[in-house]
Amino acid sequence: MGSSGSNQNRILAKLSVTSRMAGNSTIQWFIGLIIAVLTLIATFAPGEFRTFIGLGEPHVKQIPVPEEPPLSVDDLDESKASYTPSAYTVNEYQPQFVKEAKTSFSVVFQNIDGEEFVRLTISPTGENSSIHAVLSGYTEEFKSSTGVFNVQILSIDYGNKNVMIQINRKP
Repeated sequence: MGSSGSNQNRILAKLSVTSRMAGNSTIQWFIGLIIAVLTLIATFAPGEFRTFIGLGEPHVKQIPVPEEPPLSVDDLDESKASYTPSAYTVNEYQPQFVKEAKTSFSVVFQNIDGEEFVRLTISPTGENSSIHAVLSGYTEEFKSSTGVFNVQILSIDYGNKNVMIQINRKP
């Protein structure tokens, strides 16, 4: 039985080697099959599917952008922009900034010896402020970095402590 035991060991060793070789060839065959399938997909499948499985280049959808003519320096110059007069309500102690004129307006209601009036402060950005005592309708010219303007007092509401002003650009 000694020789048959060694024969069994030899047979088992040969089977083990054969099964390892068969396993390797099965793995190689399977890898070859995967490569063949991927080659067919890469060749005949639609682009979206190839991209989906990682075989194709992603396609970036190009959206056409309408071209606009470049702006000239005159278009960018705020002082040459058209300006429509605008009315603003300025409440006491709440400055109102007017972007077009780059100027802040504030009002304080005062009463001296029974005489009520409004103190209007005009503060253009980068310029000196000016203070004006106003009893009723009033117009004042001021200069800012965007041009020359007029501020006109349209109404004064002493009860609600606010003033309606209108800003006009001078030609």
